[in-house]
Amino acid sequence: MARTYKPGPHIEYKATLADGDDLRRAGLPATPANPGQRACSVVVDNVWVVHPLDEAWVAAYRLVIQKGAFVVGEVRIYPMESVKSGLRLYSPGDWSGIWRGLDATVPDGGLTTTLVRKGGKMNPSLRASRGILHDLKKRYPDAGMFSDLQKHGLVNFAKPKPSNPTSGRLGKPMKYYKRVAKEYTRALERNSRHPIQDVALALDFDSDSKARDAVHRARKLDLLPKTTRGAAKTW
Repeated sequence: MARTYKPGPHIEYKATLADGDDLRRAGLPATPANPGQRACSVVVDNVWVVHPLDEAWVAAYRLVIQKGAFVVGEVRIYPMESVKSGLRLYSPGDWSGIWRGLDATVPDGGLTTTLVRKGGKMNPSLRASRGILHDLKKRYPDAGMFSDLQKHGLVNFAKPKPSNPTSGRLGKPMKYYKRVAKEYTRALERNSRHPIQDVALALDFDSDSKARDAVHRARKLDLLPKTTRGAAKTW
């Protein structure tokens, strides 16, 4: 009977051989497995989240720890290959194409841009460390990974905070809203009857509504007075 990986998180301790130079470039110790050999033994702790994209393709997301929480560090999309019951032939994130190369077998037409876009729309739950740890503990109750994760810095379960917490939506930096506030202030100083439209024109907004949202955000950041009209801050 054939089976495929269950969707969701998978723990993997993987001992493998690697080129010593590759390990050194990664900043890892490289001790040859045998004297005189370039190959070095390395043990890798992996956590993958696996999600089928359709009946033929699967996406695997490699998780890494950043600021005490899981984030996605790599995405792989490859054919859904069955494995024999009771024997796992491939590790999460791997498929036979790694060894077969140009002779690999894939679904008709190969990987499409539609599937790539679908795989790129990562489920927000992938960033929820608490849920991932809960699932891992249920799947692998005897695994010692959970104590090991602490040594990697997984100490809290909050989504990592952005490096610039004062940025607006879509990651706009503070200097962007300072420009918005400056143009709005100039419009008020000219006694403009349509300051929002002036901002939209000066900063090449697609619509007045986007300019209005940006002015509102600048006001929330205390770059403009809280009143709708009146004396504005000077710069």
